Amino acid sequence: MKRTFSIIGQVIVWILLVVAIVFIVLTLTQKQNDGIPHVFGYSMVNVLSDSMKGTAKDDFQTGDLLFVKTLNDTQKEALQVGDIITFRSIVNGQQSFVTHRIAAVHNNNGTITFTTKGDNNSVADADDKAVSDVVGQYTGDKLAGWGNVMSFIQSKWGFFSCLIIPLVLFFVWQLIRLILAVRTYRKIGDTDEDDDTTSTAPLLTAETAELKASAASQDNAESVVVNESSGGAETDSKDE
Repeated sequence: MKRTFSIIGQVIVWILLVVAIVFIVLTLTQKQNDGIPHVFGYSMVNVLSDSMKGTAKDDFQTGDLLFVKTLNDTQKEALQVGDIITFRSIVNGQQSFVTHRIAAVHNNNGTITFTTKGDNNSVADADDKAVSDVVGQYTGDKLAGWGNVMSFIQSKWGFFSCLIIPLVLFFVWQLIRLILAVRTYRKIGDTDEDDDTTSTAPLLTAETAELKASAASQDNAESVVVNESSGGAETDSKDE
């Protein structure tokens, strides 16, 4: 039973540790990629509005987590109408990331720009997007509802829950394992000492018995010699 709990505890701690590592990786790559987590050429984007909600296969809605493939400039210039892209945009005075479908592609003397529009919006986005604004292309893969999880992870409470707590639990668990290992080692050492004492006791008893027997034999021999000496003297006295 104890072994079962030990295994379950190890699994839970390692899962939490993996979550902490993933959180660290996402945080570091987010800072390096202008605020979007980036791993192995792909980014994860949290959907914050229903501007792309619809019936199309590649539509999505609030709370979904999208997988976006990052593109170089050549790949960006090859984008076509109908592709869904993630791009930088200013929303309420702050830089944000928007994922909309390309409604039109413009080539002005070799300068490529894109007109974008949300499938659930009645009008296109106000400004055309330059190639430098584009982050990547939506792959069509998503995790429904996992965008909310990502939002929580990126919050202060998420940082505490997904990084600090798992690391503390991991080190506490390792400390407990170390203490138990030391206690087990000491018990084994005490048992070995008891076994040595028990095994030497019969030897000591046997040696003691031999010494006593030897002493008794010597006493008997001395008694015989004394008796013989006494008997001879009396005979001589009688002969005289």
